Amino acid sequence: MFIGPEQYPKALRAMVAQEASLDVAVAFWGDGADATIHPDDGKPLRVICNLRSGGTNPSVIKLLVDRAKAMAHVQIRQCDRLHAKLVVGPTSAIIGSANVSANGLGFEGVEVAHWLEAAIQTVDRDEVESAQEWFNRLWLSTDSRPITDQDLTDATETYEKNRD
Repeated sequence: MFIGPEQYPKALRAMVAQEASLDVAVAFWGDGADATIHPDDGKPLRVICNLRSGGTNPSVIKLLVDRAKAMAHVQIRQCDRLHAKLVVGPTSAIIGSANVSANGLGFEGVEVAHWLEAAIQTVDRDEVESAQEWFNRLWLSTDSRPITDQDLTDATETYEKNRD
């Protein structure tokens, strides 16, 4: 199913609510992304983000890192080369252009959303499995690594420079 800019946030929230677990490889994260992607603390979640480039709000990632420290079923990693936007669960996947941010999904209202985003949501078993395999390869690759306190400190500095 094609998802246009107006449907993207609603489709993502519906998928998050319906899937038993989520694997998320989305480059850039903004305020509210943690609550959108993981509103149910009991749900297994793996996240890969791009923390180094300055496009991700490190305070959101810190919330997810803290959640991962407290909950074994939540895991988070970073990949400096990540630009993908993939959310995959056991039965569906959204593959699109939107970061989980105000610009990408209009978390602060459509007047803040700058980019016109689009995606495909699929429940095709072969497509979902293929997306899951891609995520798993990235998760286990040398391109993906844990997030340290120093990474968060460095990301905060870079993020603030980008805001100026």
